[in-house]
Order: sequence, then C-alpha cells, then structure tokens
Amino acid sequence: MVQLKRWLISAIVLPVFLIVIGCQSSTTVSPPNGVKETQSPEKKTAEEFMELAAQGKLKGIEAGIGATKKEIIKMYGNPKSIGNSERGLNLFYEGFSFEFQEYLDSLDQLKDEDKVLGIIADAKILGINATPAQLKVNYGSPSTEAYDDAHGTGWQMDYLAGERYLSFFAETNESAINTVYLR
Repeated sequence: MVQLKRWLISAIVLPVFLIVIGCQSSTTVSPPNGVKETQSPEKKTAEEFMELAAQGKLKGIEAGIGATKKEIIKMYGNPKSIGNSERGLNLFYEGFSFEFQEYLDSLDQLKDEDKVLGIIADAKILGINATPAQLKVNYGSPSTEAYDDAHGTGWQMDYLAGERYLSFFAETNESAINTVYLR
C-alpha cells in the first residue's frame, strides 16, 4: 500500500512539476530565415533619443551636459535672457535653455569654465508630439509618473537614460508633452 501511494504521488507530482518548469522557461522565437524583424519608426526614434540623452545631449541641440559657458556662448551667442530657477542660473535661447549650478544676477558672473548641468527644451523643437500614453508605447514605462502640483509643471514622467534623468512634462496626463528636461 505504501508503495502504491509513492507511485501515485510520483505519477502525479512529476508531470505537474515538469509542466510548471516547462511553462516558466523562456524561449526566443526568431523570425523565419530571410525575414527581418521590423521596428516602428517611432520606437527606433525613441531608442535613438534615449541613447543620445544617456550621452547628455538632446536631439537637435548641439551642446550637451558638461559643455562650458564659453562653449555655449561660442556656439549660440549671448542668450536671449537669463534667470535663476530652482537649481541655478539658466541661459535661455529660442526653444531651449542651459542650466548651471550657480545662482547669479548676470552672465558676466558665470565663469567661462562653469559647466552645463541640465538642458530644458520645448518638445516641438525635439520632434516630440505625443501624449504621455503615446510616449509610453515607444519609451516604455517611466520610473516615476505623477502630477506635480508643487512646481506647477503639470504631468511629469521620469526616465533613466544611462546615468541621466530625462523628464517629460505635459499639462495633464492626456495632453501633449510640452517640455523635456535632461539632467
């Protein structure tokens, strides 16, 4: 009788175990020979955008994080305006700005060797025309996502691009992304 119980348990448990293990193993299905997997242009653009952001740059803006004040002025000329934000001094150009660490009253107070710590850009100049939901389709789920009423910036989605933070802002979670911030 004990022998029969062991046999029954083995006969039931072993196949169930093998089925469970088999279901958990991952398999990769490759396309047939000669057929290339295609990626949507939007997904490819998102991957390229994230790769560039990981390098401290935004598409269409030549200077990146780490550029000096001297390099910025040489590339873009004097800014249209300057102003201090939560993190420091910003040099404003048409559609984007460069953020520096110091809180200063004039461009002359910023040293030539001071470096850019962040870039803030209008989403349209970067070619981004999407709602948060559409952005998630190509960029994946953000690391954080919330309505930021403390700063008045609206809906915020944060991604990690390499060691850099990339934030997308919209008025609401259903309106178009309007601003991108790389730091």
